[in-house]
Amino acid sequence: MKSITSFSKKLFIFFINPIIVKELRSRMRGARAFITLTSVLIVMAIISYGLYKLVIISSAWSYTPLSPQIGQTLFTSIAVFEILMICLVTPAVTAGAISSEHEKLTYEMLITTPLKPTQILWGKLVSALGYIFLLVFAAIPMASLVFIYGGVAPRDMLKALIVLLSTAVMLGTIGIFMSTWLKRSGRATIASYLIVLALLGAPTVVYGIIGVIRQAEPPRWILVPSPINALFSAIAPSTSLGNSAMSMIGSLGMLLGGNIGTMISADSIPRPLYHYTLPLYGFVTLVLY
Repeated sequence: MKSITSFSKKLFIFFINPIIVKELRSRMRGARAFITLTSVLIVMAIISYGLYKLVIISSAWSYTPLSPQIGQTLFTSIAVFEILMICLVTPAVTAGAISSEHEKLTYEMLITTPLKPTQILWGKLVSALGYIFLLVFAAIPMASLVFIYGGVAPRDMLKALIVLLSTAVMLGTIGIFMSTWLKRSGRATIASYLIVLALLGAPTVVYGIIGVIRQAEPPRWILVPSPINALFSAIAPSTSLGNSAMSMIGSLGMLLGGNIGTMISADSIPRPLYHYTLPLYGFVTLVLY
């Protein structure tokens, strides 16, 4: 009985340690966190309303039912906005997690506490990602409006959410790693953002260049590291707008999802990119952690 009690106590301290409580209180105590959250939701609402009006206007030249067009367009825009928001905010809230302790001359005091290095690292990571998850989950009520119009399956929304959360964890771990390694918040932030920009743009650019040079479909594995390509491969069923005026979104989604020119037969159905991206992100997270 004592061993079970001791194990549960250690487990509780590991997941809910003083670092998490302190960091979350300090992060949510001021008005900055709530202003950022409100601003993100307002920008998302404005973009969604603008696309809503655009779909209605463009429906005059389309024979596709209007309601699925609206649902798929809103879902795609919200998902893309969320992944870009994660890529923009995550390095900013994680790159200074450890380096700020060096800069404030509190690092020695921190390591003399009874907390183990694993608990300190876990507390810093969870507290930083907690705010990112709050930004992601705060958009769920707005995203649920998509079901009113249809065209999007709950499974597609769940897959998009998994990609978003996996990307946040991986980028958060990269930020913590850079903060620990470089010991300066400025350097760690710049390095983290350079990695994010490389992940977002480099695979697609290389994919396009190879396609132009070879005049053929490039290898799909080039797109695997990119979070934006993984997201489009996960929501691919919800970006097929048929012959609507907004079908360019579906074409862009197929291109970024690595589905242009892919041969599909009864014996060979290629796996979506995110099936490879998620294990890669998990491996990178474990190694850097």
